[in-house]
Amino acid sequence: MKPTLNIFLDLAPEKSMERITKGREKLELFENLDRLTTTRKQFFHAFEVLKDSENVSVIDADRSIDLVSTEVWNLVKGLI
Repeated sequence: MKPTLNIFLDLAPEKSMERITKGREKLELFENLDRLTTTRKQFFHAFEVLKDSENVSVIDADRSIDLVSTEVWNLVKGLI
């Protein structure tokens, strides 16, 4: 099944590392700046390749929970 909408919550790898390491003693294998940077680049490459066949909305996740959740809801409520 093809999704009607893909939502990507985008956060700079550096900011992701700040959030990941806050209050934690141990990191998972792939929780490092290089891996997060590479993965983010790969997602954006995929979005470019699929731009004509997939509905992808990129949301800036470096904002308050309220702003992010409102933006997600605004995208979703138009589909229901």
